[in-house]
Amino acid sequence: MNDAARNGDDSFHLHVRPWVKSSMYAVCLLPIATTIWALLRQTQLPDGNVPVAAGICFAVTGAFAWLFTRLYSLCSIDMNSKGVEQSFALLRGGLGKRVHLRWDQVQHVSFSGHSYHFVARDGSMMELNIALFGDAKATIRAVRMLLPERLLSQLDSEGH
Repeated sequence: MNDAARNGDDSFHLHVRPWVKSSMYAVCLLPIATTIWALLRQTQLPDGNVPVAAGICFAVTGAFAWLFTRLYSLCSIDMNSKGVEQSFALLRGGLGKRVHLRWDQVQHVSFSGHSYHFVARDGSMMELNIALFGDAKATIRAVRMLLPERLLSQLDSEGH
């Protein structure tokens, strides 16, 4: 958790710590780099099986590239008393778009699994996963302190 949340304090931002972001990105990029290295290694061996290595490299790279885009988005969340913002690696043809939602633009908020889901009037959605913040209880308290009463009552009516 970064700091203690204070409702109405614009200086407080709930965000994922940089070392957590770096760790999540490394989890994705190391397997990609390793499989590319293994593929290149197979091309240098006289009895290397390049088609199999290429297939494995393609599968691993695809899976971890998808995971990277997902973690990039989850780790980019930033929440304060004015609203929530998040980056998306691939959003409507754009690369690395950052979406800002003021609280009055958020139509619905819910909590399921380990994530808060924010849905805007235009249908855009954002997700805050509490597992990325270390202290889940403190993160939940901070989110609840930053949410306006209208959205907080939605969570309370759902039993969260």
